[in-house]
Amino acid sequence: MSTTAGNDEPRRPGEPARTASRWWYVSIIVITLAVSVCCVAMLWMLMSDAALPVLVLAGWALVLLGVLWLVIGLFGAIRYHRYRWLLLAPGAVASTCVLAWADIPEDLGWRISSGSLEDLATGCAASAQGRYGVYTITSVVKRDDGCLLYTDGGLVDPVGFAYLPHGVPGRGATHYDGDFRYVPLEDSWYRFVQRF
Repeated sequence: MSTTAGNDEPRRPGEPARTASRWWYVSIIVITLAVSVCCVAMLWMLMSDAALPVLVLAGWALVLLGVLWLVIGLFGAIRYHRYRWLLLAPGAVASTCVLAWADIPEDLGWRISSGSLEDLATGCAASAQGRYGVYTITSVVKRDDGCLLYTDGGLVDPVGFAYLPHGVPGRGATHYDGDFRYVPLEDSWYRFVQRF
């Protein structure tokens, strides 16, 4: 079976595949770089507990880039028989998914920031909003049993970190206290979601 060469004449079996055009290489490189930037941004947003709408926006950007990659990539795979460059963008997305599934960005963000959050929670001053480690603390609330540090993550329900030296009532992986749901982090620290 013969296929056409670069000049649209039949290609004999055993002849090398046509050379991929410059626009195809440039397109795949640009798409791969854009996908990589989106993946790094998503990992940063997961690590820093950024606002959920921004994370969703980055996800949609990845979907649109994926469609573009699929159209241009399939064209190149069929026409030029080039596959190696096509593996980079899915590799970046797969790596991001594995890291996110394993909670590595969240764990790294906590490890980087726990010292500065501890200092903040000890004083628990309401005026102490700002960046602590990788997190942006939007509100600090002193309570009788500890301190709540709100971040800008979450979509509808406010979220953040709770420093509760005496713990929260209940047993198991998740604790409930009124409108608050707590998930233990370490020692006296919990992640919380406040029902809106």
